[in-house]
Amino acid sequence: MCLSPADDYEECAIYLMNAVVSVVRAAITAQFPPLELPDKVELFAIGGSGYGPYEALRVTRSRWWGPWDSISVSRQTAERIAADVNTWGADDGLTAEWKADWLVITWTARYRGMLSADARYGRPGREVVEPGADGRYSLRRLWWWTPYESIDQPG
Repeated sequence: MCLSPADDYEECAIYLMNAVVSVVRAAITAQFPPLELPDKVELFAIGGSGYGPYEALRVTRSRWWGPWDSISVSRQTAERIAADVNTWGADDGLTAEWKADWLVITWTARYRGMLSADARYGRPGREVVEPGADGRYSLRRLWWWTPYESIDQPG
């Protein structure tokens, strides 16, 4: 696997499960764009909660986005999510409140909705989510996201 820029190598080996799948010259790989997806608004729900859908962009725009990865939402959508968190999360020690433009999400040690491998799991904490340069809020790893599929949608 090439760990430095491709221009430094004549060939790059691509591995899959510790076996070489292909060897591709750096000059060839430079002709192809990275495996990223364009911005696309999608609908997501908070996994296991029954709340959503929320319009959002995947922060990680690769094809390998996972349910614990971040999504980026508008202020209006963040306000909806905060209200929903206060409804379904309150019994589990999860709350959300606004401090000016910042969304402050707080949880107690009782909250178990986040990824168990997260260092914050089982401990009280707080995450302050401020808008990015684009005015959107990036929400990450406090619960899992599921793509929202309605029975009204084709396919």
